[in-house]
Amino acid sequence: MSKQEVRRWAAFGFFARCGGTIFLDRQSRSSAEKAAVQMVSVLEAGVPILLFPEGTSTDGAEVLRFHPTLLEPAVQLN
Repeated sequence: MSKQEVRRWAAFGFFARCGGTIFLDRQSRSSAEKAAVQMVSVLEAGVPILLFPEGTSTDGAEVLRFHPTLLEPAVQLN
């Protein structure tokens, strides 16, 4: 799981695409919903998914708002 901008990064974007990364437009609610559908398929296939529920990374000094839409696929499969 990655923000869509990573897709265009030289080396990281190439490897992310090769690794089956699901890309997300963080400004679009519909993109999050589409990503959640993709996540269900990936999880059903037994492939683990890594995401930061805050939608970004920080220095750890504070916890930012979580984005529950992207946690729902794991909950559905439980």
